[in-house]
Amino acid sequence: MKRVYIITDLHDGPPNARPQVADPYTALASALGRMAAVAIVAVPILATMALLVGILLGWPLAALAVVAILALPVLVNLVDLLGSRLGWPSLSWVSVQIRRKGES
Repeated sequence: MKRVYIITDLHDGPPNARPQVADPYTALASALGRMAAVAIVAVPILATMALLVGILLGWPLAALAVVAILALPVLVNLVDLLGSRLGWPSLSWVSVQIRRKGES
């Protein structure tokens, strides 16, 4: 004969206490914040890969333009890296020079 134990309540508090319910707006804000952080990082990377695939597959120009706009942060960094390999000044140096000229 086998014994089967059934656990019906794992609550540590008193039996009449109500469980605390989290504020749904706080949970929603936390979830949206995490999703936004992932989107800020993931969307440009995925759009860059989609741009490469779209160019190879011959997507229409409208689709390539939308994907290029989404991939703009990555493309700017890639152009900056390519420029540094070719001996051009970095974009941060150029932006500092523009700011200095604007202040004077």
